[in-house]
Amino acid sequence: MCTVSWFLSSDRFELFSNRDEQRGRGREQGPRIHARGETRFLAPLDSEAGGSWVTANEHGVALCLLNLYQAQGSIDPVESRSRGLLVLELADCEGLGELSRRLSARQLGVYQPFSLLGLEPGRPAQLIEWNGRDCRTLESTCAPLVSSSVDLGGARRTREELYAAVEGAVDQRAAHLAFHASHAQGPGPRSVCMHRDDAETRSLIHVVVEAGEVTMRHGAGSPCRTPLGDPLRLLRRAPLSTGL
Repeated sequence: MCTVSWFLSSDRFELFSNRDEQRGRGREQGPRIHARGETRFLAPLDSEAGGSWVTANEHGVALCLLNLYQAQGSIDPVESRSRGLLVLELADCEGLGELSRRLSARQLGVYQPFSLLGLEPGRPAQLIEWNGRDCRTLESTCAPLVSSSVDLGGARRTREELYAAVEGAVDQRAAHLAFHASHAQGPGPRSVCMHRDDAETRSLIHVVVEAGEVTMRHGAGSPCRTPLGDPLRLLRRAPLSTGL
């Protein structure tokens, strides 16, 4: 399971991503500054596969990955390539148009199914889904996004009901942070901050992209009991091309 939400305005956005993992999975590495080609970006890293689930680059483009458990992939998981490595390879995209073009040109058959959220100031959120056979792009999608390997329908209903109150809040940042730390009807498999015997919400990432700066904060533990750390910062710069 994972839960992702965001809010947008004409020149900025904020992104929030709960990462839910098995309790036995290795501890993730917190955000660092990376470079791909001439583009710098912020990203945490998975300690086992080496990829990432969320990136934000100096052009103001953020990517966030969710596993698409309900789709039936055509490749054996043992033989598949980490989806998080794909996210790192796309982290230098200068715009959502470039993201769509690059994904449509790739051979995705080596990856298990996924949903990839793209955000860019001044544009609607974009969701790209790979179901193991076909890739489709939704040019506008709404928060929250939810993934679950156990009870997707129940988790989605519960979290969407809670999120309805967030959308009308005066302080959007505080409301989103409270949402990602919340326990609907007590801590459990459907709560946004998820707790099961075998898995739990392992971290929260908060990204802010605004006119002159990109920041990422990381809480290395369940959001209900772990505060976010200090922001890691990048200066935002104009894209090298149009990115359209």
